[in-house]
This record gives sequence, structure tokens and C-alpha cells, in this order.
Amino acid sequence: MIKKAIPNLDNSQQLPHVVGRLVEYFNTFNEPEGIKDILTNGLTDGMPEVETKCLALLQKHDPKFVEEWQAQKETANTQNKEYE
Repeated sequence: MIKKAIPNLDNSQQLPHVVGRLVEYFNTFNEPEGIKDILTNGLTDGMPEVETKCLALLQKHDPKFVEEWQAQKETANTQNKEYE
């Protein structure tokens, strides 16, 4: 049920705290898919500390996902720098 609500979270000042707590809950209940949903729904945009926490927790469950995520971010950052 919580995973279904992730895309509908409002962008408020409390969002970093809420997302951080969700990440902790998903980790506690051994639900790495919930952590992936947080990342893939853009909830960590503008919250690098939450993104880093998600990736660190996912490393033990799905290192390939983490590697692909980081490569995708690096490619996006490189492309953004080229346009500046």
C-alpha cells in the first residue's frame, strides 16, 4: 500500500523527512523494491543525502541497479555540462 502512494507524495518542506523515513521503513522490512520506487519516481531529486542513503541500502540487495543508476546520473551530469 505504501509503495502505491509514493508517486502521489506532495512536494512540501517536509518531503525530505518523509522520504527519509520511508526509506528507513522499507529497509527495516527488507523491501528494496520500495527504495527503488522512491528513486525511480524522482522523489530524491534535490535531496542528494536521501539518494545516497537509498543507494547505500540498495547496494547489498541489488548492486547492479546501483551501478546502473550511478552510470545514468553520471551520463546526465556530463550532458548537462556540455550544454552549459
